[in-house]
Amino acid sequence: MSKVNIVSSIKPSTDDELRALMHAGTRVFRQNFSHGTQEEKLEQAQQIRRLAKEEGLEGEIKILQDLQGPKIRLGNVKGDYYETHAGEELILDYALKDAEHDGGNRIPLQYNLADKLHVGDRVFINDGKVRATVTEIESPTAFKIKVENDSFFKSKKGVNMIGADFGNDIFPAKDHEDMKFGADKDYDWVAVSFIQDAENLREARRLLKEYGYSDNIKLVAKVETFEATKNNEVIDAICKEADIVMVARGDMAYEAGYEKVPVIQRKLIAGCRKYNKEVIVATQTIATMENNPYPTRAESDNIAAAYMAGADYVMTSEETVLGKYPVEATATIREILDYTEANADVISLDELKRVARYE
Repeated sequence: MSKVNIVSSIKPSTDDELRALMHAGTRVFRQNFSHGTQEEKLEQAQQIRRLAKEEGLEGEIKILQDLQGPKIRLGNVKGDYYETHAGEELILDYALKDAEHDGGNRIPLQYNLADKLHVGDRVFINDGKVRATVTEIESPTAFKIKVENDSFFKSKKGVNMIGADFGNDIFPAKDHEDMKFGADKDYDWVAVSFIQDAENLREARRLLKEYGYSDNIKLVAKVETFEATKNNEVIDAICKEADIVMVARGDMAYEAGYEKVPVIQRKLIAGCRKYNKEVIVATQTIATMENNPYPTRAESDNIAAAYMAGADYVMTSEETVLGKYPVEATATIREILDYTEANADVISLDELKRVARYE
């Protein structure tokens, strides 16, 4: 078996599509519980198990239940579109989460952030297309931000923060319902999103046991927040506590900072190697192939670098969920990994720790 395997995020798919992903190199199928129904997820998991058996891959194919976590999203906005302008002020208000937006600058928010943010904190909306700074905590449910650039957002778009501290409040009601659902569904891995520290993982283990998951379930720590990446001590504790760590570079770029992602990735890989834990490098691994049949040279280097640092898995997201070339993208990752494994070495843990200043 290859040293590095592929995790593929998936949408509702036909037998032929799932089978083709297996042939292309997918060994873990990621079900994103931020989208779709539990019934759809169950039907798809059964479909994957059946196909794996037919393909002689029953022992190799894993299924990942990826919990949503406290993913912050806007509510509905009038006309499903709001244009922003540099210098304008918006008010994000949880009290309006179920209200009809009137087109004004008071925007519905689906999660109460007012008690978790401070004046001066950075806020990003719509995958960073809108950048802003908190200027006032207006009420127990609302806060004011000053927009820094001309852009736009639509209904239900994500909101990311630099500096917000969720403490242990990272398991919303939806996660509890999805854990109750998943407990007897034979998942191999469960991923916990937006963790802040190792204590969140200990709480996750307690909940998984309470809801009846198998003792063999593997807990995946999705590392993507400022708090979880703020220093070597926190990173080390997370790597020690988790079974698997996912370097979730998408939200990490907004919550910790773009410039920090390459170094944090290497620190996390070093921590996992130190404790003999598995690690997944995720997000935009081969993003160009969402719309194009070939990757960029930088993406090829990105995948090869993950191998050479000692990653165990490379994960696709939009490439296999929204992309035009899901099977080709997966096969291309496999080709890059195969060539790199045949022609390059994984650097030593001591060297990785030295380079990443992880001591």
